[in-house]
Amino acid sequence: MPPLPPAASILLVRLKGTNGSSAWNNVMHVRYSGAAPSSANLVTLANAIGNAWATSLAPLAPTVVTLREIDIADLTSPTAAVGSASMTHAGTRTGSGFTAQVAMVGSWIAALRFRGGHFRQYWPFGVQTDQGSITTWSSAFQTAAQAGLESFRVAINALSVGTATCQLVGLSYFTAHALRPTPLPVPIDAVVVHGRIDTQRRRLGKEVA
Repeated sequence: MPPLPPAASILLVRLKGTNGSSAWNNVMHVRYSGAAPSSANLVTLANAIGNAWATSLAPLAPTVVTLREIDIADLTSPTAAVGSASMTHAGTRTGSGFTAQVAMVGSWIAALRFRGGHFRQYWPFGVQTDQGSITTWSSAFQTAAQAGLESFRVAINALSVGTATCQLVGLSYFTAHALRPTPLPVPIDAVVVHGRIDTQRRRLGKEVA
């Protein structure tokens, strides 16, 4: 597979945390409009995104889930700024969590027609009392999760990086099974939480026996 092309004025944001003794991470893309940020600007932005997670999303996560680090890289060029911030933002949802592979899926909705799923993320959210059935989340938890993710989206869009404004986007690298010469950023307009209890098996790690 050829290397991915640069994406001008796009930040790759990686949220990294733990769920008990297991690791989780989520990747997002943020477009900035204005001057290119410095590494110090990206550290400040990482801390601000961490605070937004603590406000909007920690109430959805069990107490064994913690956001521990956010790494940000400017994808404009291989020599553009990078920044990282460590933190300890623990979930605040009361109740027994699930095994590490269980996930709540939120699809980011954008005005881009393409085959396949929407931009989405697998989050370590929910406790056992949030189940509506053995395969679905309760309607109350879906409502709470949708409100939390929407609040997170709005919070990110209200941030700045240096002198530049921010906007949560989806980044499309491919079209018709071919690599785009220039990646296409698409603004995220809304979020939809999936009713099914999903899994991300990689979070279990490799079999040891």
